[in-house]
Amino acid sequence: EMFEMEALAERQPARDIRSFFPGAATASTTARPPPPPGPAVGAGPSHQPRRQPHAASSGPVRSGGQPLAAAVRAGRLECLGIGPEDAAEIPADDADGADLPPPVPVDEAAAASWVYPTNMPVRPYQHSITKTALLHNTLVCLPTGMGKTLIAAAVMYNFSRWFPAGRCVFLAPTKPLVHQQVGAVRKSVGLPRELCAELTGQMAAEDRRRVWRFARFLFLTAQTFVNDLKTGVCPGEDVVCLVVDEAHKATSNHSYVQAARLLGRRSAGFRVLALSATPGSNAERMQEVVSNLRISRIEARDEQSVDVVGCLKSRQMDKVVVQPTAEYLAGRAAALEAYRALLRKLRESGVGVGDDPAKVRRYSLLTKQKELAAAPPAGMEQHHVYRAQAHLTVAMMVAQGVELASSHGCSSAIAHFRRDMEEWRLLREGGGRRKMGLQLREELYQSEVYHEMLSKLAEGEAAGSHPKLSATAALLSHHFGAHPAGSRVMVFTSLRDSVVELTAHLAKVEGVRAFRFVGQASAKGSDETRKGLSQAQV
Repeated sequence: EMFEMEALAERQPARDIRSFFPGAATASTTARPPPPPGPAVGAGPSHQPRRQPHAASSGPVRSGGQPLAAAVRAGRLECLGIGPEDAAEIPADDADGADLPPPVPVDEAAAASWVYPTNMPVRPYQHSITKTALLHNTLVCLPTGMGKTLIAAAVMYNFSRWFPAGRCVFLAPTKPLVHQQVGAVRKSVGLPRELCAELTGQMAAEDRRRVWRFARFLFLTAQTFVNDLKTGVCPGEDVVCLVVDEAHKATSNHSYVQAARLLGRRSAGFRVLALSATPGSNAERMQEVVSNLRISRIEARDEQSVDVVGCLKSRQMDKVVVQPTAEYLAGRAAALEAYRALLRKLRESGVGVGDDPAKVRRYSLLTKQKELAAAPPAGMEQHHVYRAQAHLTVAMMVAQGVELASSHGCSSAIAHFRRDMEEWRLLREGGGRRKMGLQLREELYQSEVYHEMLSKLAEGEAAGSHPKLSATAALLSHHFGAHPAGSRVMVFTSLRDSVVELTAHLAKVEGVRAFRFVGQASAKGSDETRKGLSQAQV
């Protein structure tokens, strides 16, 4: 596989490379960048710097007076979230460096430059972010489809050049995502197949150990990586680059957090590149991700950013306002009445909630439940606290059904309530009759308002479930009537039940061949909704 690469080098102040080698300085002169080694890079003139506007910083290099081991050790401290100025705060048994693994040898000739793929259009924002990510632990926040994987591939490739004996690790939260990223990274920079490996927990430990020994680019889930670090299957001291996909999950004690912590104890220094389209819903959550992954730079762009405009394909967005049917409105109103009855019981139990079910969100009930557990009202007896918490749990279940009826349709709401009733039946048969939550659910299921809700939702389902279904069918029918037979359309929805319902509805439209496309199987739902696509089917 022949890929064009652009070799880039220029002088940079020492501070630009100290995030990985804090004690190092740039070389006194800029050497002519040698052709990058390895079969992934094409031969000949394509390696010469051809686009001067894209000139970038040099990679980490060793200065004449700075011992490399000390520079790598300083880099290790940064990876642990400890700056070189804080070294005095480290316990003596860690500060003397006696227990640190030897650093991975650096190829100083290769480290005088870095390369960037030019076999595809060079987008300024990707080029700029790659430069930052090479020199700092970086959180990259880009919307889906804007090329986070290319940035990761370029960073991994350069670290493999700089550290020929090192390992680059790409973590993803699920096995399907791991499998997807192997191909995407290889395609981006032309990595040789024999240097890449996809690891799973189903592989025998000795097989994984052998793969760790020979592969240089490893793709696996965070849990598998943590297990391999704990058991010594993974040579953590050889890892020089850690890429974390879907990095917004790196909170609390998630496997991502454990992976960064364990690797920090075993590696003499490694770069962290975190990728996410949704880094966090608030500043506190983002800060947790930044702290857990030892991030020192955040690179965020959207479609309106100055260096993004003009790089992406144009997109037209049209809003279609649908008119609800009488049956749909009746089903939703019945669900709201069932919810209203539960809110009334909560107020009678001493829990302060509103009386308008359309305004009381499920999240507010969860907040109330946490507050009740942490600080019960003065004078409320403990068994009343337990009953109020159980009431809140049942109310949250119904609130979720109301949300599903509103956003997805009557069919999705009915499927939700049926699942809950099935779980209740199994728990009751297992001897859980005395649990307060089961008793309150049984009261709900036997109530008149609940039966009325199910009846109205069923009528709404028979009349089309949700007006969006008919609007989608009409839109697709018009599209395929006006476009060639080879045209394709993707319809996105956030719920697995809704995917099944959409597929069945669209299959009735003349000229439309609808196919259900879902990923990893869910543990809940019917046989139809649980069944996900295998990698071969994808």
